[in-house]
Amino acid sequence: MQIPSLLYLVSKIFWRIIQPGDLLILLLGLGFVLLFTRRNRLGIAVIALSVLLVSSIAVLPIGHWLLVPLERRFPYVTDMPARVDGVIMLGGGGGPRPAPGRHHPGVEGRAQDFVVFADLARRYPGAKLVFAGGGPLSQDGAFREADAAREALNSMGIDTSRVTFERESRNTFENVVNARALGHPAPGEIWALVTPAFHMPRSVGLFRGQGWEVVPYPVDSQIDAAPGDDAFTVHFARNLDQTSVALKEWIGMLANRWLGHSKSYFPAPR
Repeated sequence: MQIPSLLYLVSKIFWRIIQPGDLLILLLGLGFVLLFTRRNRLGIAVIALSVLLVSSIAVLPIGHWLLVPLERRFPYVTDMPARVDGVIMLGGGGGPRPAPGRHHPGVEGRAQDFVVFADLARRYPGAKLVFAGGGPLSQDGAFREADAAREALNSMGIDTSRVTFERESRNTFENVVNARALGHPAPGEIWALVTPAFHMPRSVGLFRGQGWEVVPYPVDSQIDAAPGDDAFTVHFARNLDQTSVALKEWIGMLANRWLGHSKSYFPAPR
């Protein structure tokens, strides 16, 4: 299942405009254009706003502050059930990106996800396994994220004939809907969900919206182990990246609730 193309296109355009990096560039460009018009004072104000935002992101750990409640919403797993009927891992952002045919595909950016997924596959040999992620990794779209995941799991010694690879989805909502159609979760089954900690609240909300209750298994924390550690270091690139990641999750949860894809603005543990 895919969401309507127009809605998908609008969501992509909206995010391209408001994500912090692009928004700062747009504001600076607008400010400089206005300098050469009758609204030059407005141009000065827009440029001043842009400089203020850049300085704030560079100095203040805004992204860190936004990530903390996301990553701490679902606690890290210390005790798994004796029986697990299925394990699902979500693709997207930073997944494996080896070139087709490479013998040792890398999993940089999401290595912990694959390690945990592989570990759960070994611990529960009878569990159904699903990897949901279909973003194209080649220009012609023939080689997709699910194909790269297959190579990565093969290199880790996992029998990929056990894994159902979903390769058509374009976003998290489609990940969940398509994975449900492929995994056929039955009432009473226990499914573990492996995805980054910051992404877990939005993902759980979408699973619950489809009537699919999962055991959250968050991985790959982006925040420091202790509150405030190194948080106020001037590091524009890192702070900008964390702000973008966090804003996408918060805006996504809001949009999912408005669209009826989730039953909660900020899903919490049961």
